[in-house]
Amino acid sequence: MSTRDTGRVGRVLAPLAVRYIVLPVNDNVNSTVTDPIELPSGLVSALDDQLDLRRTYSPRDIIVYENTAWIPTRSVLSPAAAAASEQAGLEPLVQSDMAGSIPVMVGATSTEAVAAELPGGVFHLAVPVDDRWVLSSDGTALDGRPAFGYSTAYELAGPTAAVLEYRTDFSRTMWVALQAGFWVLTLLGTTRIFTRVRVGRRGGTTVADAVPLLAIDDSAVFASPLLATPDPLDTEPVEPDAGPGEESP
Repeated sequence: MSTRDTGRVGRVLAPLAVRYIVLPVNDNVNSTVTDPIELPSGLVSALDDQLDLRRTYSPRDIIVYENTAWIPTRSVLSPAAAAASEQAGLEPLVQSDMAGSIPVMVGATSTEAVAAELPGGVFHLAVPVDDRWVLSSDGTALDGRPAFGYSTAYELAGPTAAVLEYRTDFSRTMWVALQAGFWVLTLLGTTRIFTRVRVGRRGGTTVADAVPLLAIDDSAVFASPLLATPDPLDTEPVEPDAGPGEESP
């Protein structure tokens, strides 16, 4: 686009389900209304020249373009788009009319399986080819193929009841469960240590009565003199000093 090689950037982005292009003019962090940062030279004019991008009403902080050739994320392709999907490269995209694709399974997510009645044709999914994406027709998994060189398509022989789902590998579930188990053990161990530590006060001195984290032989454990409290019964009485002229008893 920067070299003005094509006036159909919208068609190039269509298989990726790109419907809007937004240029931030002021982000109120680096670029503000009072101190704006200029957009790259020629960017706005290059987008304005695209035949399949339509500039929409925009606030002063952003510039919004709508891609009139976009293909919905899950859709049944128009005949022209279906034919172009069998080829890779920019030329088939630029030369083909992508309009007319029918959106299906609207509102679906990648976390849950979704079922829908689909017409015959080419079902297009705007994601890279991945065997974990499975489209089933009447209970039979269909084989996917690359579309436009970087997305996924499935051939539908006719109208059918289809189910689309993303199947996560069992190994990933196992690793997530294992990681959760380690976290639980860590939390339990930490909680046990802190609940066994009791801090009390004896004779004005704080004494920590806790189980040591490192086991040491009893003969190597020495009591700290700072924490020891003298027993008054073990202290020998001190005789008072004799006054002047008196003899000690």
